[in-house]
Amino acid sequence: METWIVEFIEQFGYLAVFLLIAVENIFPPIPSEIILTFAGFMITKSGLGFFGMAFSSTLGSYIGALVLYGLGYFLRPEKFERFLNLFKFNLEDVEKAQKWFNDKGSLTVFFCRFVPIIRSLISIPAGMSRMKMLPFSLYTVVGSLIWNCVLIYIGTILGDHYGLISGYMEQYGIVVGIVIVIIGAAWLTMKLMKKKKGA
Repeated sequence: METWIVEFIEQFGYLAVFLLIAVENIFPPIPSEIILTFAGFMITKSGLGFFGMAFSSTLGSYIGALVLYGLGYFLRPEKFERFLNLFKFNLEDVEKAQKWFNDKGSLTVFFCRFVPIIRSLISIPAGMSRMKMLPFSLYTVVGSLIWNCVLIYIGTILGDHYGLISGYMEQYGIVVGIVIVIIGAAWLTMKLMKKKKGA
C-alpha cells in the first residue's frame, strides 16, 4: 500500500494529498502517518510548499470528516452497521468514540483529532448527536490542521526515512488516549467540586 501512496503523491502533488487524506478519514486503515510524512519529505525534494501541503491535507480531512458526520446524522442503526462491515471498521473503536463524545462533549471532536483511528471515527457520534455544524467544523479544521502540520514537519526532518514514523503511531495513540481520559477526568472532578461548593 505504501508504494502506490508514494507514487500517487509524486505524480499528483497537492491533489493526491487532498484525495488520500479525504479517503483516509473515511477509511482509517490507510495510514495518514505515511501520507503526511512523505508529503513533508516531498517538500524538501520538489517545488511543493509547506502551506500547500497543510492546506490540501486539512481540506481533505474536513471533507472526509463531513462524510462520516453525515453518515452518523442520517443513517439508521441497522444500515450504519452494514457500513461498518463494508469499510471494515472496528465496532469497538466506534463505541469507544461514542463514549468519549458522550462523556466529554463536543470538544472531544478537537482532542480526538490527535488520536489515530479515533480521529476519524469521532465524526460519527458527532453526527449521531446532531452536533451543530459550526463548532464541528471549527474543531475539525483546527485539530486536523495541527495534526497534519506536525506530521508534515516531521517528514521534512526525517527525509527519506519518513516511513519510520508509522511504527510509533500505535503506542502514541494509546498514550494520547490515556492523557485525554486523565484531562477529562480532572476537568469533570473540578466541575463537580465547584458545583458542590455552590450548592
